[in-house]
Amino acid sequence: MAPSSLATRSLVALAILLTGGPARDAQSATPVPTRCIAFWHRPVEDCRLQEPLRAEAIGRLEADARGLAMDRLMIAMEALRDSHAAGAPDIMQAVVLNATRGCTERLTEEAVVTCFPEPHLRAARYCEVQFPVPGCGAGAGYAVEGSAWREGEEAREDLCTGMGAELTHLANDPRAVKGCEAQCWQQSHLECGLR
Repeated sequence: MAPSSLATRSLVALAILLTGGPARDAQSATPVPTRCIAFWHRPVEDCRLQEPLRAEAIGRLEADARGLAMDRLMIAMEALRDSHAAGAPDIMQAVVLNATRGCTERLTEEAVVTCFPEPHLRAARYCEVQFPVPGCGAGAGYAVEGSAWREGEEAREDLCTGMGAELTHLANDPRAVKGCEAQCWQQSHLECGLR
């Protein structure tokens, strides 16, 4: 046997020993629900949003959670832009929207996404969507039937997209409604029990 071949086999054997062997490889192939948090804050010439933006999402895999967090960050940014425009006098709304015309591109290029696995979410459990923003409503508790990452994210989606209908006390204030919608996408948190 050639020395280089023996060295290669030794390195492979050492790697298997250190990583726990082939059984660990099979385990790592099992999907692990993952929570990702997307964050962006960098006001620039063509995106004058001063507020930092963040959004979280849970997915069956990291790629799912990462994509959903970025989608939600984009939705939050659009709602925040609409909130600013709705709060401006009619003659200034176009100016406000123009000042934020580059936000979509900037956010897509510059957002930072941090992810971490939550393997305990593989099993069905009780979860709660928490949204403790004064004046915008409260979180809704619900029992998960099936995958927490699927049911929980559907509940968050229902909460945030239905925000306008729930805020009857703000019906005459479109800026506040859009502001609450933006806050929902940014501040809502899916909390699941460990058992």
